[in-house]
Amino acid sequence: MEYLESFASRLQNQNKLQGKPAIQAALNHETHLHSLFSGGLVVLNREAVSTVDYPIIANRIGIDFSDRKHVQKVLATKQTVITRPLIGKGLKTPLFAINTPILSDDGETVLGFIFGVNVLARDNLLQNISDMTLSDTGHTMIIDPNLKIYVTDSRAGLSLKPYSGDHSSDCISQVLAGSQSGTCINRNGAASLYASDRIDRMGWVVIRSYPLSLANDPIRNLTYEISGITIVLLVFMGILIAYLLKRQLIPLNQASQKIQAMADGSEPMTHLQKHHEDEVGKLVKAFNQLHQSRQRYEEALRASEERYRLTMEATHTGIWSWDLQNDRISWNSECFTMLGYPDQAFTLDRQRFRDMIHPDDQVHFFISFMPQMLSDTAAEAEFRLKTYQGDWLWVQSRGRPILFNNQSKPI
Repeated sequence: MEYLESFASRLQNQNKLQGKPAIQAALNHETHLHSLFSGGLVVLNREAVSTVDYPIIANRIGIDFSDRKHVQKVLATKQTVITRPLIGKGLKTPLFAINTPILSDDGETVLGFIFGVNVLARDNLLQNISDMTLSDTGHTMIIDPNLKIYVTDSRAGLSLKPYSGDHSSDCISQVLAGSQSGTCINRNGAASLYASDRIDRMGWVVIRSYPLSLANDPIRNLTYEISGITIVLLVFMGILIAYLLKRQLIPLNQASQKIQAMADGSEPMTHLQKHHEDEVGKLVKAFNQLHQSRQRYEEALRASEERYRLTMEATHTGIWSWDLQNDRISWNSECFTMLGYPDQAFTLDRQRFRDMIHPDDQVHFFISFMPQMLSDTAAEAEFRLKTYQGDWLWVQSRGRPILFNNQSKPI
């Protein structure tokens, strides 16, 4: 219905119904709507007279539909209306239609109408619902409780016929009494399972039924098969699990105890002994490889740190960092040494650092050097720092941001 409404909006231009050739071309190319409506599509002008249809059917053009209640309702509400089953004026056969208004841009004026027609005696979207039975022995019907008629039925030839007195009326009576599902007596006098649902917009009810005996037989047979298979699987799995636990848990427990002892420091870090080429053996092998890699990394890291320390001492280079979030400045030992202070003699924050910078250099440092750093660019500056003896020492500082927040701002 939403698709039909969307299509209807394309049939007007500048608050006027498009010309017949343009509408006919649009109908001819709308294959999706062709598949939905077995009776085709009909376009009416604002006087509710049919002007264009698809497929083109003799005597369907020029019919006045203004006396139809659904047309009058569309004019009053300016909304789509789904009709009850009726005999079509053009097709002269039982059908129902979806009547959608063609509205002006502001939605206040009805410029015309478009019908999507479904013939109840042919395959259509309702017949597709009827075909959704459990098998050929199932039965599906759609009824209109207000008119007390069949809308469609999986049995042929019942469209628009009254259901009163029919053998299926037992299921219908139970559904109309408020029982949406349960058991009833079918047209052959046998017990059937049934379920129902309402199509609220149309006021119709869909009822599907299936012989109870046929429904129970597969369930019963399937239950026996599943029970037998389950018992066999449980016995087999119990034996297999007992065997695997006995085989796997002992070496796994030994390996975990050894690893825990090394983690606690009660035993030196060493390779584990591998006993079998199984899952535990693979785990032990992976641990040994990880341990070997860690040893290499630790040795390389110690060598690198030692080279770095000797380089910093030889070049009298200090390393410092500034945590902007917590306003905390960290110096390494060389920074304190070059200024004559004992190592880690005091803690630094923004104010303490400002006080150590020569007054003539403070503006340059905080106005030039720091903004460059905060803009994620490398910066370099020369300024004087106060030494432990009270003198001023020229230093050269280079740096760039290394940590950023979610907004890519240095932190």
